[in-house]
Amino acid sequence: MELEQKRIVYCRRQLAQTSACTETADCIVPDAFPDVGRVVYACGTAAIGDHAPQNGRLLISGTVQTVILYEPENGGGLRRLEVPLSFAHIEECAQLDSSSVCLVECRVSAVEASVVNSRKLSIAADLVLTAECYDKTACNYTENIADDHLELLSETCEAVLPDEAQLFSFSVLEDIPVEETDGLSLLKQSCTLHITECRAMRDRIVVRGEAALRCLVMQLDEAVRTISKTTPFTQVFELTGAVEEDTPDAQLTVRSLECRIAADHSLSCTVNADALVLLRRSHTLHCITDFYLPGVLLKTREDSVSLYSSPEPQPFSAESVESIQTAAHISHVICADAVCCGVRAAEKGLQISASVQVLCLDDEQRLCSVQRVLPLTFTGIEAGTCLRPSLSVRAQPVGERGLTLTVTAEGECERETPLTLRHLCSVEQTARQADTGVTLLVRHIAEETRLWDIAKDCGSTRAAICAANDLPSDTAAVSDTMLLVPLRI
Repeated sequence: MELEQKRIVYCRRQLAQTSACTETADCIVPDAFPDVGRVVYACGTAAIGDHAPQNGRLLISGTVQTVILYEPENGGGLRRLEVPLSFAHIEECAQLDSSSVCLVECRVSAVEASVVNSRKLSIAADLVLTAECYDKTACNYTENIADDHLELLSETCEAVLPDEAQLFSFSVLEDIPVEETDGLSLLKQSCTLHITECRAMRDRIVVRGEAALRCLVMQLDEAVRTISKTTPFTQVFELTGAVEEDTPDAQLTVRSLECRIAADHSLSCTVNADALVLLRRSHTLHCITDFYLPGVLLKTREDSVSLYSSPEPQPFSAESVESIQTAAHISHVICADAVCCGVRAAEKGLQISASVQVLCLDDEQRLCSVQRVLPLTFTGIEAGTCLRPSLSVRAQPVGERGLTLTVTAEGECERETPLTLRHLCSVEQTARQADTGVTLLVRHIAEETRLWDIAKDCGSTRAAICAANDLPSDTAAVSDTMLLVPLRI
């Protein structure tokens, strides 16, 4: 018997993980700064310096630039203090090696600054790290068995697999006009990348999108406001083997964001980003489900292998509303931010753990912030793999001491379908079944039964049963009938 083997080489996702960690540091207030009275606001921006896949692990390192706003102990204006933190995180994954393609994102979910004494602060930054890694892998399976006497049952199925996975780095530069830059102090900056078009050309991938920049700044009069700007970008990536018929899928993350206030009344921003580009292609597979040789016992040695078909991810957008209590009455909301800390499938959709921070003014027009970690359920979303949902939040004061938070989640969900294939290493004839001299059986079939199962059980063939009973050649199953089953064919 000749086994016709087939080999599929594709990119398999080996790691899809969201992890949380906390980095801490103590900060001595510089001599030029007054004593600390009350911490008003703390925030941070993360920058990934390196993410290096190694044998069995992924090492992620970088820095977090934290900014602390505080009121001096003896009164006076708000003071801004910068404290850098370094971080290093390891994700364990036995399938990773130095050739793995990894897309990594680091977000700051919360920064807490506690007053140890008037000259010392203890700072803790909560980080959320998301990693998605792919490796080239091969799958061997048996597509056919060439033998004139063998009965073979197979089915055809379609599998969508990422044939290519490559990582590209790029930058987006933007100068934002800003009025009255004199004395303007930058507190926090963030950037979200949105894709508007992703298409393939010959050996190229074209990605068009928008970079949504948002900066929180403080003026000389201590008023805090936000500056928002959306700038378009176009990137062309070289990907050998791409053709116009391909359907590429790109995922973007911000690696680092640098903003500075320029003297020409502008806010200069540099966004360093990574793009993971996948080329998903459809493969037609002929899968052996069963086989036998009438009247002969077979000895087989085989492996079961699995493929995971992953069609193009489907976009989603959903809202969730939550009410929280505050320590003081909120008179005005300046801005609100939300960071996804984790995602899991729920019965009615997705449950997302969101870290929400609201910067606001109380009744005395003093600056204050509210920080919460909330479990939010977004209904109407088909559960699947959802790694990096983008969250936005609107906060509205309600009652004496309360806030209503409306959180919007946007992203893509990918559902994988497992396909089990048979890899036959060998098929050998061992012995013939004993000849009883019986050439024809009469069998009553009560419940619906496949002709294949009847033929295999009796040592006949489906074609012989159809011919003996004047059944159409494409008959698959019978029920409530008397059946003639030829044994010597």
